[in-house]
Amino acid sequence: MSSRHHNILLVGTYSSRNKGDAAMQVSAARALGRALQGCRIVISSPFPKLDRSFYADATVTGSSRRRLIWGTLLLLRALTWSSCKRRLGLEVPALLNDELRQMVEADLVVDLSGDMLTEDYGVHVAYSHYLPILTGMALGRKVALCAQSIGPFRWTRGLARSILNRAALVTARDRITWDYLREMGVTNPALRLTADLAFLLEPAPSERVDEILSREGVSRGRRPLLGVSLSGLIQAKYEARNPSARGTPFVRGIASVLDQVASELDCDVMFVAHVTGPARSKDDRRVARRVAKAMRRKSWVLQADYKPEELKGVIARTDLFFGARMHANIAALSSGVPTVAIAYSHKTQGIMDSVGQQARVLDIRRDALEAAAGLLRSTWQEREQVRATLRQNVESLRVSSRENISLLLGLLQGSEAS
Repeated sequence: MSSRHHNILLVGTYSSRNKGDAAMQVSAARALGRALQGCRIVISSPFPKLDRSFYADATVTGSSRRRLIWGTLLLLRALTWSSCKRRLGLEVPALLNDELRQMVEADLVVDLSGDMLTEDYGVHVAYSHYLPILTGMALGRKVALCAQSIGPFRWTRGLARSILNRAALVTARDRITWDYLREMGVTNPALRLTADLAFLLEPAPSERVDEILSREGVSRGRRPLLGVSLSGLIQAKYEARNPSARGTPFVRGIASVLDQVASELDCDVMFVAHVTGPARSKDDRRVARRVAKAMRRKSWVLQADYKPEELKGVIARTDLFFGARMHANIAALSSGVPTVAIAYSHKTQGIMDSVGQQARVLDIRRDALEAAAGLLRSTWQEREQVRATLRQNVESLRVSSRENISLLLGLLQGSEAS
């Protein structure tokens, strides 16, 4: 490509304290930076003060998308600015704050919402993620929706369909999303099936992983190590939707499963937090500590806050993984670790399908927690076969993941040509 300076704006992020979110941002920024020497990556974040030190190699600007009224007013300002420019040939700088100015200067706006373009978390959450996409479109920018699990929609289905059909590029990271978008009437010829960007994330060096495990007091003996990723969200989904929740409280049920599995497999247990904030209520370590306290067998809960590549290196040291956080599962799967996933939406099933592990999913909305013990047991018994399947499938997913970057570069080439 041309060596001219490119500005790429990444929107849809939440916080670097969500390590799955951070894995997508870091993977995209590094891959684009390698392909476009000297390009400027800007990350639009609702928590810029928190994220600036984390994303030190990028420019971090504030995002208003979580303040719905203010975000809507910014969208109206963008529409007004574009109307003045188009109809009167006038640019009105007073209409642009820093957030809008970053969009105006962007050669490409890339939405990395992950699994947030859905009403699963509420209509207001879906709308908050529509806002930067609509604002970018209003300003005449090319907007790409990259490597996402999308849907389902009910109340905003028409708006979602319009956005998806107007986007310069839409890449679905799983077949379930692809089929759903076709079913809901997305006819955009720029719809592609790829894979999650986190498959491109490289783990931290082995020396750094050793340092982390030593600091956390995790001693590796001859016993296998079972890695566990839990979340308060999974607990809430279970208790709200699963009929068996009344008889088996989440913390007690998971603790019982882990005690049973650890005893049967004679393994150690390590809890890995893939979300640590920004709000205390979002911190996975809280539910992990409660479960660890309820267990009879000793376990470790990683206490510090780590980067996504560090967590991937740690997870790669486990022999079996049981994960509620999808990107923790991707870290395990892409490292060849046999994994049982806990699901509450189609995103997890879609990722597990893509690596040939569709049978190793516990749906927290309907399955009894006790079923996890059987899934973990059978996965361990079939671990060599599972590892062989992962070796075969993960490399093709890395190729599909890199296709996201190629498609984004293609959009930039189109911008240069025009």
